Amino acid sequence: MPLTTLALLVCAAVIHCGAHVAMKRATDKLAFAWWELLAIIVLYSPVLLTAKWDWPPTVWLILVASGLIEVGYFYATSRAYTLGDLSVTYPLARGSAPLFIALWAAIFLRERPSALGYVGIVTIAAGLFLVNLPSVADITRPLRAIALPASRWALLAGLCTSAYTTIDKVGVRFIPPLLYIYLVLVVTWLAMTPGWWLTRRTNVLATEWRINKWSAMLTGLAVVGAYTLVLIAMQRSPVSYVGSIREMSVVLTAWVGATFLGEGRTGLRVTASALVAAESC
Repeated sequence: MPLTTLALLVCAAVIHCGAHVAMKRATDKLAFAWWELLAIIVLYSPVLLTAKWDWPPTVWLILVASGLIEVGYFYATSRAYTLGDLSVTYPLARGSAPLFIALWAAIFLRERPSALGYVGIVTIAAGLFLVNLPSVADITRPLRAIALPASRWALLAGLCTSAYTTIDKVGVRFIPPLLYIYLVLVVTWLAMTPGWWLTRRTNVLATEWRINKWSAMLTGLAVVGAYTLVLIAMQRSPVSYVGSIREMSVVLTAWVGATFLGEGRTGLRVTASALVAAESC
């Protein structure tokens, strides 16, 4: 993988970490995500001026499919962050994604990583396992944690991540990355919006805006930039490699959660960080 592509993914990982810390600290996580998406739609609307609108009809199906899967991702993530610690749920969600991505890439995109590529993917998964391990004596704790509701929601978020990443790999073949992710998130926001009025929870949206409006707007501005970097990287490298290197954000976010959000810290997380960083390079 070229160093420039690796640099893009590292920058995306740092930004992605900050976005999820902001979401975790929100009063209502799903409401925060709704405002974040609205901020994206408004702030990035000039990108529509670059659209040529001459894509094959199947591209619209790709946009809708990716957008609807993103709805599932945001809902699952909001539930995971509400029920569990960021330093546990985020690594589980993001750590499961590269394994799913490698599977989907092999089945649908016919990508075949080299033997070393598979070793890297497995090693990163092992590092992510260690992130949640308090001590060697409690080796089964990460497996037991899967039975918890927060962990199940995190795994669902990981499944959604793998699905939309694989679909997006196809979508950016027809649409420039920034325009593509903008349109996908418009679909996501439109699909999420009716639920707030149908469940009569618009007061929750109003409260979240009053408390975290600046955080939501800044997060929206940053997160599109981060994922655009990922899409550019996917144009240059196999999606299974890109998906794995993105998981560097797991170590950053787990460290922030443990250090600044008071969620606890273990020595094995340093080892996990080294595994992820080494295999990403």
